Amino acid sequence: MEEAYRRSVWEQKVLEVKKHNEEAAAGLHTFTTGLNHLSDMTAEEVNAKLNGLRMENFSPQDDDDNFTFPINFPLPPSVNWTEDGFVTPVQNQGNCNSCWAFSAVGALEAQMKKKKGVLVPLSVQQLVDCSHLAGNHGCFGGLLTNAFHYIVNNEGISKESEYPYEDKEVFCRRAHNYGHCKGYRVLPRYNEFELQKLLMEMFAR
Repeated sequence: MEEAYRRSVWEQKVLEVKKHNEEAAAGLHTFTTGLNHLSDMTAEEVNAKLNGLRMENFSPQDDDDNFTFPINFPLPPSVNWTEDGFVTPVQNQGNCNSCWAFSAVGALEAQMKKKKGVLVPLSVQQLVDCSHLAGNHGCFGGLLTNAFHYIVNNEGISKESEYPYEDKEVFCRRAHNYGHCKGYRVLPRYNEFELQKLLMEMFAR
């Protein structure tokens, strides 16, 4: 029964992908889609499996909805941190709801690249294992603000090569800290203009 159900879900996804890509070829979409290892799961199942950002269950410690980013030059239509070498390759979080940790680490990696000129993957696993006292819950979800609170108090996090990702929560262990952060700010929610200003300002510095 389970195999038959999964096949029916997969077959429906095949139809959806085919329809979307045909529409993309006709200019109705700006991107194409494809099948992967999650294609036999429903959207609700994928969300429950992979979305560990639980805004309603966590209390960010230094929220600042009034913060705006000053900028005094025209904004370009787009910026791309990936093309400029500020983003590490995409990873697979597996069965651990650690998206919050990947997001925090990715932001810090880009800033470390700006500061040191070298893009070095940092440890997602350290945040999963060690940031409980900051308010996170390992593979059961977390917040970026809590992750940065941990990084600041811990005076950094390790390189990925020294503390690799394991797709599960294990015991917290010490390693040499490479990625350092003195502080962070939280932009107003649902404000794309402030996000656009921030992305451009980070490039301009």
